[in-house]
Amino acid sequence: MASPLGHTAVALALGVALQPAQAPRRYWVLGVCCCLLPDLDFLGRWPGNRRLEALLDGHRGLTHSIPFAFLVGLLVVLTACVGPEWRGRRGRLWAYFTAATASHGLVDCLTAYGASVALLAPISWVRVKAPWQPLSQDRVTASSIASPRNRAARCSGSSCPPCSWRVRSPGGGGASRNFDTHHAAP
Repeated sequence: MASPLGHTAVALALGVALQPAQAPRRYWVLGVCCCLLPDLDFLGRWPGNRRLEALLDGHRGLTHSIPFAFLVGLLVVLTACVGPEWRGRRGRLWAYFTAATASHGLVDCLTAYGASVALLAPISWVRVKAPWQPLSQDRVTASSIASPRNRAARCSGSSCPPCSWRVRSPGGGGASRNFDTHHAAP
């Protein structure tokens, strides 16, 4: 499920990969704020906010787009990372804050529920979903992930990476077959 906790985990993982030497607490707090910011589009749903909702293109609209993430990353660096201690690190900080914000829309593309995402708004208002949507509203446990029945229920042929893998037959001959043993009944 793409919950605030899930979005935060993705942002923190990105933060580890992009962190500058001796990243202060502010780096982590701002990264988490950036990853949660896109869901503030719910403010457009309040009664009487039809103009705001139209401007944002509803939930998973403008605030979930990559251009919005670029702008947020830039604004965060220009406002929160001023001073000589940030000199020489602003490019990397911009990359992190942009990636943390953009990760929200990208993770939402992987959900099997909710609206599609306008990833390129306002350049293009076309909404997209990933062909493989492993995130659902179901409660996820280790046993539910490992269950062959649940894997088969979530899989839809070519949109499931394991199903679309092609494996060469041993002994050559150029023959190949779909690797679909994860669909076997329990």
